[in-house]
Amino acid sequence: MWKCKNCEEEVEDNFEVCWNCGSNKDGTKTESNNEFEKQKKDSASKHPISGSLKVIGALMKILGFVVAIYFLITFRGIDIFSYIFVPIIVIIFNYALGMICVGIAEILNLNYSAKN
Repeated sequence: MWKCKNCEEEVEDNFEVCWNCGSNKDGTKTESNNEFEKQKKDSASKHPISGSLKVIGALMKILGFVVAIYFLITFRGIDIFSYIFVPIIVIIFNYALGMICVGIAEILNLNYSAKN
């Protein structure tokens, strides 16, 4: 084990760079270490579940279209109001749910990055 001269973190011998701050064993930072810091900061600024919420949002939008198409194919013998407007309402509802999921993900990212 060696102790980082920059952040005082204990690092295993098989590492040439400190995993916490990206400094070399002698405490200096190189260009690649600056990139390491940038990547570490970028990854820390995203909330852990925000990516999942964005995926759920996209799936909700797609699900709205799938349900509407299924409704149009399956229910042909009903009145024209239901045949036209129910699929439109389903699409709008699922799209709105998808946008809510994406919005929540963005809010979580903003709050999470403000704390870090």
